[in-house]
Amino acid sequence: MRYRVAQVGIGARGKIHADAFLQLTERFELVGLCDVDRPRLEEYAQRRGLARERLFDDAERLLQATRPDVFCFVTQPDVRLAMVQLAARYGGCNPV
Repeated sequence: MRYRVAQVGIGARGKIHADAFLQLTERFELVGLCDVDRPRLEEYAQRRGLARERLFDDAERLLQATRPDVFCFVTQPDVRLAMVQLAARYGGCNPV
């Protein structure tokens, strides 16, 4: 089975997670990537050849547009509760 992944956060640790998803193509498809720092997000996406349509600066819009199997959030601790609540609201996706 190949899982559709949406990820929030593309800081130092987030890049490690996203790189892993992009390398493990037999198991994962990175369908969306989100960060509040749009220039950092776009710079990462350009280096990795990701389409602009996969980029978001709002986690809820990310989930609405991608409907992932896995919701990976690599964020600061004070944001994580909101990410878990979003995952619960959108059902079907498993928070990581």
